[in-house]
Amino acid sequence: MKTPFESIVEDLAAATGAEIRIGTDRVAEITVADELVLVRPKDTGEETATLFTVVSEGELDEAALRRALSLNLFGHGTLGGAIGLFVDSLVFSVDVPLSGLSAEDFAERLATFAQKSGEIAAAISADVSADVSGESDVPDLSRFMQV
Repeated sequence: MKTPFESIVEDLAAATGAEIRIGTDRVAEITVADELVLVRPKDTGEETATLFTVVSEGELDEAALRRALSLNLFGHGTLGGAIGLFVDSLVFSVDVPLSGLSAEDFAERLATFAQKSGEIAAAISADVSADVSGESDVPDLSRFMQV
């Protein structure tokens, strides 16, 4: 019997004609809108998959790391996902429940994820000096803090 992960990947390949490779590490490699998205089953029941992709590679300056942390705050700006550091790369990841999803629904989630990863990559690499408005998208948390 196939797991939900195996079924959704097989259905996605059949519905889209895309070549999807699953490595020995159980990670599926899928190219969506020129973005390489990796899909890995999250638990032993394989009812949830983690989508992940690299959004920034190489050495990052402090401003870029601050922008990544700002996007990461409470999942605001990351579809509820997370941005994490892996070696010298920032990786964006989101968990997707697979139960009850059709191949078309999963393809839509992959497309949304790929679009969001592009937006995150652009936000992280944005030139801070170009923003002359002086406004910040960092939420004001002063009402939660007491000095």
